Amino acid sequence: MEDLQARHKKDMKTFEADKRTAIKKIKGTAGKSKKGKEIVAAAEAEWDEKYKALLQKHEEEVAAVSANTTTSSSNNNNNSSSSSSPSPILGNEGNDRVTGTTEEMKEEPMDADELARQKALAKKLRKKQAKLEKELAREEEIARQMANAPNPRQIEIDAIMELYLNQEQMEIEEVKADGNCLYRAIARQMEILGLGDYDYEKVRVLCSEEMMKNRDEYEPFADLHEMDVSSFEEYVKKVRSSNEWGGHLELRALAHGLKKVIKVYSTEGPLEIKSEGVNEDDGILTLSFHRNYYALGEHYNSVISKK
Repeated sequence: MEDLQARHKKDMKTFEADKRTAIKKIKGTAGKSKKGKEIVAAAEAEWDEKYKALLQKHEEEVAAVSANTTTSSSNNNNNSSSSSSPSPILGNEGNDRVTGTTEEMKEEPMDADELARQKALAKKLRKKQAKLEKELAREEEIARQMANAPNPRQIEIDAIMELYLNQEQMEIEEVKADGNCLYRAIARQMEILGLGDYDYEKVRVLCSEEMMKNRDEYEPFADLHEMDVSSFEEYVKKVRSSNEWGGHLELRALAHGLKKVIKVYSTEGPLEIKSEGVNEDDGILTLSFHRNYYALGEHYNSVISKK
C-alpha cells in the first residue's frame, strides 16, 4: 500500500507539472481576445476532466488493494482452521509435499487500524473529487461570464465609429497585424487615392529616407531604447527593413515625405499631421489607431468611405 501511495503522489506531481506547461503554452499563443479566452477555458476544462479521471483511477486502485488484502486475510483464516489436522512438520502422509516454515506460508492480515486508514483515505479522495467538481463549476461560471462580458476591442471600435466615423460616412478597414500595420495602412490609403503603386516595404523605405534626409528634425525624438538600438542610424535601419511597429515619429516622417495630410482617429481624439504648406486638398490619408485591437499591442487600420 505504501508503494501505491508513493506512486499516486508521483502521478499528481507529474500531472500538475504537465498541466502548468500546457496551459502556459496555450495562454502564450491564444492571446487575450474573446476567442483566445475561450480556447484557454476549454483547455483548462479538458485538464480538469483528466484530473477527475486520475483521481477516480487512484481511488479504484486503493479500493482494489484493500479488497485484495481483506480477501487474503479471510483465506488465511480459513487455511488456519482447515490445517488443524496433522502438521506437515510431523511428516504425515499426504502432506509431505507441503514442507517449509510457517513464515513462508502465512501472509500478514490487515488489522483493524490499517483497514480504517484505507477507508479514511478513500473517503478523503471522494471529498477531494467533490471539491474539484465544485471548483470546475465555479470556473465554468466565470468562463461563461467572461464570454458575455464586453469586449475591449469592440468597445474601442464602437467608440471610434460613434465619435467620428459614422457622421463622416466612414468605416474601418482591417489591416494585417504583423508589425507593418502602420506602413500597410498608409500604402492602402495611397492606393485608394490613386497616388501611386505602394506596398508597405516601399512606404518603409520612404519613411527611412525622410528621416535621414532631415535627421536634425527626427533624431532628438527617436526612442532608441524602445527600438532596442544604440544609434539613430540603427533606428532608421530598423524603420527601413524590419517588422518593428511605427509610431508618431514615423507618422510625422511619412506626412512630410509624402507631402500629405495624415489623419488618425482614436478614442483619444483625432490627430492631424501635415507639413507646412500642405493642406487637405493635397490628399488626406485616414487611419484608425487602436490600443486594444490585438493582444500583442497597439495597431493601426485603414479608414475608408462607406460603400
